[in-house]
Amino acid sequence: FRPEFLNRVDEVVVFDELDTTDLTEILDLEVAKLENRISQLQLSIQIDDSAKRYLVNESAGPSTGARGLRRVLEDKLQDKIADLIIDGNLTRGGVVNVSLPEDGNLIVNVTATNEVQ
Repeated sequence: FRPEFLNRVDEVVVFDELDTTDLTEILDLEVAKLENRISQLQLSIQIDDSAKRYLVNESAGPSTGARGLRRVLEDKLQDKIADLIIDGNLTRGGVVNVSLPEDGNLIVNVTATNEVQ
């Protein structure tokens, strides 16, 4: 919708701020969309809870809502997966594991890669 319309709706409808639970559910939906887009390569994505909390916290902001989450996913996850595919480190049947060790750096790696024709 155009900003002019949204501003009018915003004056009439009260939008509650999204909490961590809401953002985590939205994260799961966005990851499912990403997984659907890479499904022709028979890839799956597994994100541990600490990585989910990190992604949600990186995107959290009262003014951005879920928009910030989409940007963080693009920057922190989609770009790394694209690099793995381009570099040839991610082939059919692979599982993309996303974790956050105690050092606080998000790790995206590949396991169980089986070439499927």
